[in-house]
Amino acid sequence: DIKKGDIIICNRNVLHDEEPNAAEGLSTFCCTITDLKFDNLEENCIIPPNIKPVIYAGHDYETINALYKMMFSILSDEARDKEESIHYMMLSLLTIVKDIITRNLEVEVTPTDELRRLCHLTKAYINNHYTEDISLKSIADTMAISPSYLSHVFKDIVGYPIMNYTLRRRIGESQTLLIKTKKSITAIAMDVGYSNPNYFNVVFTKYVGMSPSKYRKEYTD
Repeated sequence: DIKKGDIIICNRNVLHDEEPNAAEGLSTFCCTITDLKFDNLEENCIIPPNIKPVIYAGHDYETINALYKMMFSILSDEARDKEESIHYMMLSLLTIVKDIITRNLEVEVTPTDELRRLCHLTKAYINNHYTEDISLKSIADTMAISPSYLSHVFKDIVGYPIMNYTLRRRIGESQTLLIKTKKSITAIAMDVGYSNPNYFNVVFTKYVGMSPSKYRKEYTD
């Protein structure tokens, strides 16, 4: 869960999404940074993998909010030379965020490494096979573990059921394909693991809040 004043940090290659309507009433700013090297972390990572990715800005909230608004204003001004101004504002933002991270450095209280590893392997398997006809049983069989135990551990650690993660993965990929390709909706449905385009349409609409065709029109026009 997030609240006003929270910073959400997504390191590179970390799959993430938002629960529909979960942030209702909140405004968000997003800044994507590349060619970043922090301390001893991997490139384009701001926090270690065992640090909670949601951090409260505290008294720095107003400063960060003002910085984001200025960046947004500059980017919206067609007549201005933006690059240098935005670069220095981004450095200021990073400096503040790094200080907040240092103040709030908190290693997550986590389950045992073995259970976390099991969930990591499960997610990796789904990421590689979500286009196929997979089920809780087939995933559990691959992990050589009982479906009920895997389901319990996964939900306890990740926060939602395994098949919900599979759905998120499929819908997330379909959103990308709708925006970045000219493929038909039927072809996209097949690409992300739905043999029935009508069912894909129903699932997509329920999860995203609009049909695939409306989503494509909304974000490509």
